[in-house]
Amino acid sequence: MNKQVTSDGTVGKALELLDMVVAFGRSVRFSEVLEVSPYPKATTHRLLQTLTNQGMLAFDDERHVYVPGMRLVRIARHAWNQSSLGPLALPFLQTLAADVKETVHLAQMEHGRVVFVEKTTPDEGFKTMATPGRRSPDMVVAFGRSVRFSEVLEVSPYPKATTHRLLQTLTNQGMLAFDDERHVYVPGMRLVRIARHAWNQSSLGPLALPFLQTLAADVKETVHLAQMEHGRVVFVEKTTPDEGFKTMATPGRRSPAHCTGVGKVMLAFMDDTRRAAALECQTYEAFTPNTHKSEKTLLPELAQIRAEGVAFDREEHEEGIISIAAPILGGSNRVIGSLSVVTSTFRMSLKDIEKFRPALQRTAAQIGGEAAVWPYPIAQ
Repeated sequence: MNKQVTSDGTVGKALELLDMVVAFGRSVRFSEVLEVSPYPKATTHRLLQTLTNQGMLAFDDERHVYVPGMRLVRIARHAWNQSSLGPLALPFLQTLAADVKETVHLAQMEHGRVVFVEKTTPDEGFKTMATPGRRSPDMVVAFGRSVRFSEVLEVSPYPKATTHRLLQTLTNQGMLAFDDERHVYVPGMRLVRIARHAWNQSSLGPLALPFLQTLAADVKETVHLAQMEHGRVVFVEKTTPDEGFKTMATPGRRSPAHCTGVGKVMLAFMDDTRRAAALECQTYEAFTPNTHKSEKTLLPELAQIRAEGVAFDREEHEEGIISIAAPILGGSNRVIGSLSVVTSTFRMSLKDIEKFRPALQRTAAQIGGEAAVWPYPIAQ
């Protein structure tokens, strides 16, 4: 890796360092980051701390390594769906690779350099070295579409001039791109590249998807996969069989933890310190008459969930929607995510969904076993 300093002040430095960290394609120690960083040791440490505080990186204090954080994973999902050709093209790549029996690459371009976006290799195909992704946007990508400056300004907490300057910096850094014909911002190719790395490293989605698909086919209901970011649930993946109930949750969407099955089960299995911090983030907004309105009523249920191993959403977030959820435990039995089977009260009762418990817990354990060797971000 070449040590090269970019402009745009602290923002540019932080993004450059973020790019370097995720480019490793694995968890990375501070000493390794320092070897490729163009900045002094103190500056590098300060920038890493800032990125960690912002949720763009996560630090595993047992293994002493950095990995992409859940905020970056959430942004990654939005960016990947909006600006990468990957999701749209993948079925066509798979068909072509099966026909020609050789590896097929999909690429886009970033500042004159090719970015490998997707790759499909059949069993008999030649294995190439190219990897997808080789070589604060948060509000913008959360729209899930191209967005005008006036729309960003409506949700920005900053004055007009500051918002414009920050958008210009992010565009200069390749994290956003501006379409000067339609006058809209979209995720840039640099963000798409970082997104691919972050998604593969810190999201449970790629690893868990085959297990979700099997579970959804078995129970014939929608299955949600979630992780947690600062006390809020991040829906990472969702699988709905043809006959399953279609839920409104979309990958990348955030929801409160105090009123969702996936959220409560992660809270229940956290250690005391992380649980206390996550509980401080809860608003206890009453979405339905069944929603917990205070920590006083929530804590006894969390103790019961930990004893029983599963949590139920009893129409606490949306009326008519119920679920059963199980924790996904990684190395040292630390909770790294959760899994739920979701349906409607028009189809089933809480007693009915109890039958999904064995398959749900078995699937969660399988995902946890596969994930145990990789430092996924701990729920917090």
